[in-house]
This record gives sequence, C-alpha cells and structure tokens, in this order.
Amino acid sequence: MKLPYLLQFGIGIERQLARATILTINYYGTRGVSLFRLRDVNAPLPPDYVARPNLLLSVSRQIESSAEMMGNSLEAGFRGNITRHFAGMAQYTLSRTYNNTGGNPAAGARSSLNSYPANNYDLSGEWARADFDQRHRFNMLGTVSAGRYFKLGIAASLYSGAPYSITTGRDDNHDGLANDRPAGVSRNSLQGPAFAGVDVRWSREDLRELEYASLLHDFGKIGVREHVLVKGKKLFPEELALIRQRFDFVIRTSEADILSRKLTAMARGASPGELLELDREQLARRAEIEEAFQTVEHANEPSVLAAGDFQRIEELGRQSFTRLDGSMATLLENPEVHSLSVMRGSLTPEEFDEIRSHVSHTYRFLSQIPWGKAFSRVAQIAGCHHERLNGTGYPNRLRAEEIPLQSKLMSISDIFDALTAADRPYKRAVPVPKALDILALEVRDEHIDGDLLRIFSEARVWEQTLAPPASERR
Repeated sequence: MKLPYLLQFGIGIERQLARATILTINYYGTRGVSLFRLRDVNAPLPPDYVARPNLLLSVSRQIESSAEMMGNSLEAGFRGNITRHFAGMAQYTLSRTYNNTGGNPAAGARSSLNSYPANNYDLSGEWARADFDQRHRFNMLGTVSAGRYFKLGIAASLYSGAPYSITTGRDDNHDGLANDRPAGVSRNSLQGPAFAGVDVRWSREDLRELEYASLLHDFGKIGVREHVLVKGKKLFPEELALIRQRFDFVIRTSEADILSRKLTAMARGASPGELLELDREQLARRAEIEEAFQTVEHANEPSVLAAGDFQRIEELGRQSFTRLDGSMATLLENPEVHSLSVMRGSLTPEEFDEIRSHVSHTYRFLSQIPWGKAFSRVAQIAGCHHERLNGTGYPNRLRAEEIPLQSKLMSISDIFDALTAADRPYKRAVPVPKALDILALEVRDEHIDGDLLRIFSEARVWEQTLAPPASERR
C-alpha cells in the first residue's frame, strides 16, 4: 500500500476594469494518485456470483491505494462596484472532475472508504464523474443599493446537480450489497437536481426603519371620527334603537286599530268567531313586525366575506305605515336600507372612504417628522401598506413594481392581524386557518404578494405574537 497524494496547480490573471472593479480568471488542475479505495476480496466469484472463495469468511474488507482522480476547473470572478446598484463579489466556476473511488479525497482518507464498487472484480465502470463533481457553480455576495439610503445585503448560490448512480435495487452478485448497476452503466451516470439559495438581509437601520413604519402605520386614524373607527355593526346603536321604537309604534298602532274595530263589532253584536278572527289578525300582524325586526338584526351583523340576501331589507324599505299626524312613512328609511345592504363588513362606502383616509393622514403626519437620512422612508413605507399589486389599492393606486417591499410585508401582517385580533370591538377573531385562506384569496385577486405570503405561512410568524387558547395555558 502507498500513501495517497494530491497534486494541485493553477494559473491566473487579474485585471482592473475600472477604478473600483477587478476581474480575475483562474485555471486550477488537480491530480490524485494512489488514492484509497475499498474492495471486498472475498466477494462471490464471477460469472455466477454464487459462492465466496473462502466459505469460512464473509466480507473481507481490503483497502487499496490504486484509485486515481483528475480534475480541471475554470473560474471567473468580479469584485468591487460591479454595477451602480451592486457592490461585492461574484464568482462563476466551470469544473469537471473524474475519479474511480467514492467520496472526496480532499476531505480526508476516510471519505473514500465508505463505499464498495458495484463489482469487486471489474472496476472498469468505476471511472466516472466524482461524487462531488458539480459542473457549474455561481456564488455572489454583496450589497444592493436600491435608493439613496436603502441598502440590502444579499448572498446567492447557484449550483448544478451532483451526479448519482442508477442501480437495479437488487443484490445481483450476492455480495450482500444492493449497489449493483445495470450492465454497461458506469458509476454516477445520472445528475441530481440543481441547487439555488438566496439570503437577503436588510441592514440594522433598514430594519429599524421598518419597525418605526410598522408601529406608526395607523397613526392617521386619529383623523377619523371615533364612532366610525370602532363601528361594530352596520347600524350605529342609536339607529337600531330608533328602528325598534318605530316597529313598536307600528305594533301599538295595529293593536289600537284592532281594539277599535273590536269595540265597533261588539256594539253591533258581532259573533265570538268574528272577535276571535280580529285577535288572530292582531297576533299575525305583531308576529310579522317582530319577524321583520329579526331580519334587521340579522342583516345588521357584519360578515368577513361578502354574503347575505338583502331583498327582504329592500322590501321593508318600501313597506309603509301611518304616523300620528297622518303622514306616511316606511319601516326602514333610505339611509338605514343603505347601511344594512352592505355586503361585506360593517361600513358604508362613505364610511369606508373616511376610514381609508387614515393612510393619507398617516403619510402627512409622518412626513412632518425630521427622521434623518437613515429613516427617511418611514412615511413612504407606512403610506403604502394599503396599496395592491394590481393597482386597485389606496390612496395612490400604485402597482406592484411601485410598492416598497417593506410595505408589501406590512400589508400581509396588517390583514392577518385585522382578521385574527381578539381585541377589536367591531368584529370577532377569525381562526388562523381561515385567515390564511382569506389571505390566499387576496393573492388570487392580485392584492398581495404570493411569495411573501408563502414565507409568512412557512415561518408561522403568528406563533410569536398570538396568545395560545385558554385551554392550552398553564
């Protein structure tokens, strides 16, 4: 046995392309001689592969220094200010390495002693791509400047797939190992999937800027009327109370009318059956009004998703009664019908516009604060958290490419928080699975970013903020 050795050599050139940009091109060669390989010298003999030469022994592990390796690689690299927006380094490597032993000899001798050849008596099929041979490798590390005061750290790696061997899945040569390959197929004849990895990081100042924008994104709600801001149902409490009084008046008026008719009937000697029919008419009229009020109460409840049949509400808006002064009025007035006919949530379009104005208030308020250079985009980030990718958001109807990434992140968090928060006086909390389903609908409608939502879901961000159910607390 001989000691293995590796011979490495190379040549390179370096050239300055500009004052802050350097190009390097390097060639590297590697030769491995007398590398270790593993073989079972007591494997069943060909051509039948039935019996081992020494029946008293099983596997006879022999370490040999008879393997070889040959590798070549060409490497091109840039470093410095590669573009106006990127500073750092980028490196591409084209390589090709062949050997006839497993593992990576550069990682140590033991790396080559973890696998046996497919055929211990025919090693010709072992000369093939090395286990670690990846033809294409690209690495990038640097800083992206997207704006005067915005910097993003980025690291990217792109590698072509490593080779692997196709096997029959059987122990064809009865040596106790199921690593046999089809006839005529060499080792590592197939290629695995490529790898791509990107790590994007903001600077500490960028994260602090996002934190300030997140904390203050709804600051403009101080410019919205309080009763609109916390409106829990489609009607304000005083409006529902007025409708109840109106319906009670109709019931009392009906009762008075029936009593008057009963007195008249009794004066003319009406039969008990006729008087009983008047009582039934009164009960039916009262039940009709009470059912109508239940319809109003049901329609008054907000819904997260658009739902409801409001035809009955429109009918009540046309159904009339007589006031004490003899004038006619409807059971529901037009503004009440308008409010109760809201298909989603609790706000009328006019009230929703007032709520939406908080974003403009936020932007104006935050723009007055002297944030300094490091946090100069706080107002812009906070002012875009209700924009939508398809340009239907507010207040400026920006499209995807115009919305800051931080605002896109904030949009997802803001919607999720609005759905799942248990401290909102105007709505019930939505379970997390349903909230994620609703966010998925927002992606489908091109309102929020699908990739960011996937990251949000996979990271289970809410587990860091939502309190567990009372049954799970100790």
